[in-house]
Amino acid sequence: MNRILKDPVLQERFEADGFVRLPLLGKEEIAELTQYYMRHTGGDVKNSVYGMWVSLHDRDDIDFKRQTMDEIRRVTLPRLNEFFIDCKPHLGSYLVKVPNPRSFTFPHQDWTFVDHHQMRDLCSLTVWITLRDVSITGGTLGFVKGSPRFFDHVIGSPSPAIKTATQGHEPMLFEYLSYESVRAGDALAFNNRTIHAAMPNTTEEQRIALGIGMTPAQADLYHYFLKPGTTDRLLKLKVEDEFFVRYSNQALFDLYQQGKTPDYCEVEDELEYRFTPLSPDDMSAMCERHGSVRNGMAVNLRG
Repeated sequence: MNRILKDPVLQERFEADGFVRLPLLGKEEIAELTQYYMRHTGGDVKNSVYGMWVSLHDRDDIDFKRQTMDEIRRVTLPRLNEFFIDCKPHLGSYLVKVPNPRSFTFPHQDWTFVDHHQMRDLCSLTVWITLRDVSITGGTLGFVKGSPRFFDHVIGSPSPAIKTATQGHEPMLFEYLSYESVRAGDALAFNNRTIHAAMPNTTEEQRIALGIGMTPAQADLYHYFLKPGTTDRLLKLKVEDEFFVRYSNQALFDLYQQGKTPDYCEVEDELEYRFTPLSPDDMSAMCERHGSVRNGMAVNLRG
């Protein structure tokens, strides 16, 4: 993997575990971003089926989405540049987990944003930044250590039409998560191939966090979309920033069902998508082979 973090110790930890913690924002930036959220929402938001409210997906106002993305980048980019080597942002969103004892964010991997031919060298990642102190009870992130090394295929859209490695294994994967308690201003930077999730927020206040997508500055931006009418063909889309303002997973799923492809991109290639699900025993062995251990926390997702 090409180096993306200036600190070699952090880079080594990122490569080994798939994530790393960074002391990113100061009090002024935290206050500025918190005030922006409250000014534009009043805190009146609801969790989606993904266990949180996502400003980039759960509000229809395109101007608000663009403005919010620009504001997040404006405030955070100078600090991100202190830690990262020649990386550029392509997403910016509030990720707010409202108190609710049943709002799980299930274990999953994020979309692939780089050329699949260069995945061994180029890493796309998410920088998740909390604006409040958060522990496991407030919905901090948990990671399956070493999971970027589990598979070498791309992660595409839309769910649930496209089959992915984590589907059907969610209860077991919760048992392999390593949770990071974080302070306001801390960031958890993780490889998009890292399996991650969050428990419900059972505190009395919202978990206000940000998510910023990052790729190497020299890398073109891609998205992999299940070809309408198929379950085993992916369209390799070279995309513009506007693509992510316009299309949530639900919007992409609607297009897929309608037999349409997205705008704000060009189809660069078509790939065969061969996917063989792992058995529970094989998935468990994969977790343990790459350094994860059971956390002793059984999760009931049916209640």
